[in-house]
Amino acid sequence: MLPELSPAQEKLLISLADPEAPADWDKDVSPAGLLALLANAEFHGVVPIVLRKLRERGDANLPKDAGLRQKLAELRDQMTMAT
Repeated sequence: MLPELSPAQEKLLISLADPEAPADWDKDVSPAGLLALLANAEFHGVVPIVLRKLRERGDANLPKDAGLRQKLAELRDQMTMAT
């Protein structure tokens, strides 16, 4: 089952999934929030664009969480293999 997103997280996911939208956002998102966004992005098939937006924002600007970093690395590896 997918993690439930708050209305603000839903808006962020829509923004991250939109190739035309800017890569940055106003609020800090918790590691758990980003993991929920990534799970929903996988379900909706928008992982490549979400990963690109997160990379544009910069890994240094993301929360320092080992679980989040591991999930990002796994998804990036999967996307590299898929292309």
